[in-house]
Amino acid sequence: MKLRKAAFGALSGVLYFLAYQGAFPFAACCCLVPLCFSLENSSRRECAVWGLVAGIVACLLGFSWLPEFLSTFTALPSIAGYAVSLVFVLWHAGRFALMTLVAGTMARGGWGLRAGLLAGCCFSELIYPFLLPWYLSNSLHEWPVLIQVADIGGPALATIPVVGMNLLFFTLLRVAIHGARRRHDAAWLCVLAAISLLTVGYGAWRVKQTQALAAAAPIVRIGLVQANEDPRTKRSLEETIARQLSLTQDVVDESDVILWSESAVPHGAVEESG
Repeated sequence: MKLRKAAFGALSGVLYFLAYQGAFPFAACCCLVPLCFSLENSSRRECAVWGLVAGIVACLLGFSWLPEFLSTFTALPSIAGYAVSLVFVLWHAGRFALMTLVAGTMARGGWGLRAGLLAGCCFSELIYPFLLPWYLSNSLHEWPVLIQVADIGGPALATIPVVGMNLLFFTLLRVAIHGARRRHDAAWLCVLAAISLLTVGYGAWRVKQTQALAAAAPIVRIGLVQANEDPRTKRSLEETIARQLSLTQDVVDESDVILWSESAVPHGAVEESG
């Protein structure tokens, strides 16, 4: 039984990772479903463990680029880069454990698993000390209709409908497998369906409104200058600025605004007054 619940937690971690890949945005709407089955009838401690399993899998996959990044942009040897990455992964996986601990605590306190997971997900996103902040709602960037509620309460509020869709699918599966043995299953289906419909309705209205404003706005031509240099290449400040200015000349006549990349100039420069 515990092995199966751990496997469900790991599956949620994989789906959570896939939700952030452009080809699998729908995974965000079902990534917590396996984890819900793990949390059912589990103790608070077990809930935290299943959440930690999901978090470790999701973060190992999601931050697989980190060791190479550290090796490229720092002086750390490879083994140190992997050690730092492991600490980083475990720290961020702790947010999942906090989320499911809150869910398990509320479930055993009589609030129910679904209310607990809604609260746990939002609570953990709001208070957990991220090193690189991210939210579940970020995974729906290709579905802007579903995240427009962020303009009311930020990305954590936009997470609520995403968790609601997960709970809707969980409830439907639970009813299909076990039958509606609890009277409030139907009530939860109505509440979760209402959250989803309100989210889509508000999002469709805001997207249409924003598109109308964009169509009426003046056009600004933006030129992007990107040197694509190896960050380890050693150049003087004068050489770096001269290269950027040379590339800028290629787009200056076609642009109203010109943007340089955030690392175009590696260190500060003092402008001398004439």
